[in-house]
Amino acid sequence: MTGTFEMLASDGNFMILNLLLQVTLLLGVAVFLASRFEHNAATRYGILFPALVSLLLLVLASLFLQFRDMSLVYLPVALQEVSSSTTQAEFIQDPVPAMELDFGSAQSNSSVSAGTGMISVYAPDPYSIWALLLRAPLYSILALIWVGGFLVFTLGILRSLHHIERISHNSRPLCIQDRRRLQQLISQDKVQELRIGFRISDQITSPVLTGFFSSIIFLPRGFIESLSEGDLESVLVHELAHIERKDVLANLLQKTIVAIFWFHPLIHLMDKMISRTREEICDNYVLAKTEPLAYSEALLRANTLGMSYTSKSADLQLAVGIFSGEWRLEQRIAELLNDNREKSMELKNRTNQLTRALIISFALFLAACRVGAQDVDEQVITGPSGAESESVQAQLAQQVEQYELQTQELEMAERQLRQQMQELRKEEEELRAVEQELREQIKRREQEVNSQAASVPARPVLIQTQAPLDQDQSANLTMTLGPRVMEVIEQIQELMSPADSAVEANMNAAKAALDSLYNERYEQMNDFEKLTLFNFYTNYYLALENYQEAANIFEQMLDIENVHDEAHLRILRSLGQLHAALENWPDSISYYEQWQQAAARDDLVVSRGLSYANYQLQQFDYALPHWLAYMKLRREQGEEIGRDDYMYLNGLYFTLESWEDALETTKEMILKFNDPKDWSNLRVLYKTLDEEVAEQIPDAA
Repeated sequence: MTGTFEMLASDGNFMILNLLLQVTLLLGVAVFLASRFEHNAATRYGILFPALVSLLLLVLASLFLQFRDMSLVYLPVALQEVSSSTTQAEFIQDPVPAMELDFGSAQSNSSVSAGTGMISVYAPDPYSIWALLLRAPLYSILALIWVGGFLVFTLGILRSLHHIERISHNSRPLCIQDRRRLQQLISQDKVQELRIGFRISDQITSPVLTGFFSSIIFLPRGFIESLSEGDLESVLVHELAHIERKDVLANLLQKTIVAIFWFHPLIHLMDKMISRTREEICDNYVLAKTEPLAYSEALLRANTLGMSYTSKSADLQLAVGIFSGEWRLEQRIAELLNDNREKSMELKNRTNQLTRALIISFALFLAACRVGAQDVDEQVITGPSGAESESVQAQLAQQVEQYELQTQELEMAERQLRQQMQELRKEEEELRAVEQELREQIKRREQEVNSQAASVPARPVLIQTQAPLDQDQSANLTMTLGPRVMEVIEQIQELMSPADSAVEANMNAAKAALDSLYNERYEQMNDFEKLTLFNFYTNYYLALENYQEAANIFEQMLDIENVHDEAHLRILRSLGQLHAALENWPDSISYYEQWQQAAARDDLVVSRGLSYANYQLQQFDYALPHWLAYMKLRREQGEEIGRDDYMYLNGLYFTLESWEDALETTKEMILKFNDPKDWSNLRVLYKTLDEEVAEQIPDAA
């Protein structure tokens, strides 16, 4: 037998179907039988309430038997074959990882550029939450709906408890005169035996009974003074009947079961029928001592007292009282005066036990009956007969045999991969030990260098820029910048990156100084001064995250004639990054490709940026080689490649339906990361490859 998760994944819909059918049959039979005893409340209650409680037993037994794949009666259902595109497991692809754009290499080396940080552009997730929800199995969607409804009904029960607690808190005890009057109607021994308390409340319009262990009868204000002795006695006898029958606890269990099975219409019909039947039985207690006509008049007078108040019955579903909002008073009085009414309070003991045993047995029988998918070898194979049919069966048998062999190979491959993982873990532990030793050596060396540097006098700090010039030009800054430009640049750098950390940067003043320098001296500046000025402009716009203006400045830098080749490459790469940040993918690709043509080598930022930009334009054939070049370069530089990078590559393979490459990548990911999603993807890929092989076999039918 398969595991629980696999069983749910394959038979979850049938499980819910079986539960719905079983619950419907039990509720339908109980309601039908109870409706046959229209004038016998005791018999109706003896059928309905045990059937309601048996629902819990039915569900537990049904789940137990279905998980064990056991049944007493099994009805197979022949299903039509569904195309593999809708039934096969989905390939799990993580969202595309963030692309980080670093402009540090094209800016001046100031604290402003460092403060700008990194700019991340996220590719949109190709798997939205709605798409995942639509692809989810039906049983999981129904389970979520059930949980939502159950929470709503549970909140209703909790709200009712809150209202009862509030009424109890705001109520007051009876006065001495009212207590004496009730003591004359009810014996003191009876009150002590049933642990009854009486209180007056201004928030109710009719008597209600609450309390799961110690009963409290709440009476409306002026209720005792307004009724005669006979009317008041009838009301009290009705409430005492509820207490003797423990109807408050029974009502709590009833509402809880209704909250569990809220989705079924018959459960709400049964809820109303049980509540009405409970009141009819308590009325029979009163009719045993009072004439029907007198009791009817008492109900009319008690109901009239509450006409001037706002009803709160909707908030007291866990309390029981003499009036029910689901039963009209006219219908109740008509039933009291009906000569065919059966006035028994409960079934005979033997009859009651037999009825409960039959209901429980019927519930267990239903739990053992279920429907399910017909096995493949039991389904009727339609098509040609004779030799052609035998040929089709032979091909099916051969495919089944191949699938079993591939399953065995997969299990063997998993064992080998796990063994390799253990070896990699051992190597990783050894590398960690070596790394720890190297760190300790580096730490000791740093301490030695710091102790030596403590005796060296401090050197004067010069303003540094990382203008895109060669080493000879940038070696001596004072010889390249003119005196006036040098003075303004010093002021601008101090404004953008103050030497005193307690002073805040004044970006507005820096921008004003840049504009003034540009307007006054740009035409007389040499190329290095222009590049220095533009570098500070880019620092300013990047600090404000104004990427469009920063891109405009970089494009102006391309017009400067005497620019070193490496500086020109940095400008092209920065433009590719900026246009990617602006989601201007074609221009981003254009500048990256210009960089490749000029540099004739691979670069991490350029290869990654080209792959992302082509991915955004859904040009997956172009995105793949750039990403492979990016990963190759990282390996050559000794950098560790994360799982997100591998998952992006695997997503490209899957989109391009390059199953063999995706399979090899997935195996490598399992060795490196051992993520459950990768194991799932491995099974999907094996199944996909099997289906491609099966499609190549000609259909003999």
